[in-house]
Amino acid sequence: MLDQQVPIKPRPWLTGWRPVAVDGALVACLLALSAPVIITGTLAARALQVAVALATTLPLVVRRRWPLTVFAAVALAAFGQWLGRITLRPHDLAVLVALYTVAAYHTRRWAVAALGVCVFGAVLEWWQVAPRTDYNPAGLLAPLVVVTATWVLGSTLRTRRACLVELEERAVRLERERDAQARAAVAEERARIAREMHDMVAHRVGVIVAQADGATYVFDTAPDQARAALKVIADSARAALTEMRRLLGVLRDDQEQAIAPQPGIADIDRLVSDLRTSGLPVRYTVDGATSELEPGLALTVYRVVQESLTNTLKHAGPATPTAVVVRQRPDAVEVQVADEGPSAEASSTGSPVPVSNGHGLVGMAERVAMYGGTLHAAPRAGGGWRVDVVVPTGGVVGDGHR
Repeated sequence: MLDQQVPIKPRPWLTGWRPVAVDGALVACLLALSAPVIITGTLAARALQVAVALATTLPLVVRRRWPLTVFAAVALAAFGQWLGRITLRPHDLAVLVALYTVAAYHTRRWAVAALGVCVFGAVLEWWQVAPRTDYNPAGLLAPLVVVTATWVLGSTLRTRRACLVELEERAVRLERERDAQARAAVAEERARIAREMHDMVAHRVGVIVAQADGATYVFDTAPDQARAALKVIADSARAALTEMRRLLGVLRDDQEQAIAPQPGIADIDRLVSDLRTSGLPVRYTVDGATSELEPGLALTVYRVVQESLTNTLKHAGPATPTAVVVRQRPDAVEVQVADEGPSAEASSTGSPVPVSNGHGLVGMAERVAMYGGTLHAAPRAGGGWRVDVVVPTGGVVGDGHR
């Protein structure tokens, strides 16, 4: 236990001048009570008694700072008083005060040792003052009870203070752990939002590239189409800048930034519309009440469609016919994205993926797996690529969370 291993330091308000003043007043009271007794007798006797009284009481002024040293000094002074055959005086209460201080402020081991010293001193005093012919143990009972009660009082106070110190340390530790968990949660959420923003910006840049290529081809022959492509480029660039600013705001440590709502299935229409303007012929079909999907699952569906169409732009070209189907079943939602472009090679790991150095399909697979779904991306028999996703509507599984 804590109270058996380390001394308990006094409270901050007990380490300045106030405890010294309080203990100094205690010393003055003990000396005042002893004055009528120690000023009687011969000059030599008075001088010896005054010296013993001062040696017994003065160390108490610093008892809180050095409890063990003070107890040793007081005990030695009391033993010298016994050797001089000086009877007990009021200032001898200093021994009890020193014993209480050791029990209250020092380790249990030294407190027990101090109790043994005081018990031994009580036995010596009883042996000295008891009649030579009658050593009745009953005369020893009262001093032993007083000594033990003093020790128990100090030990109880020390145990209580040790519990308070432990509770304070535990509260500080729990507060630090709570703050660390809060910071970790904020960092995780910022990283998640940053990934979302990255996907959105990457899509915008893909649209810009496709539009720029299309505008280059028709710049001389179809100025109206080139002008429309340039307008889409400008809109996409502005949207990408806005999303990038929001991303940078999220990653700032000094303040929280307001984040726009994440896209869902309803935003696929606008996504498809932008791609059609870019020259990608997309046929989009929705089957079922997809508006009832929870936001996290709806975002996953949106990202699957977005990444699949972006891959079509990258690998098959902006003029590749593509079909997108989102179907709501009673227990799951299905997503199919199929294009009619040239076939891509399967990866060396056996999983059919488009030839790319990016991590689009990996990200899609992680999103789908988070909801317990399956993703299959492979070349079509007649050419092109097809992405099939089935996600149960039962909720998040595993360690995934939103």
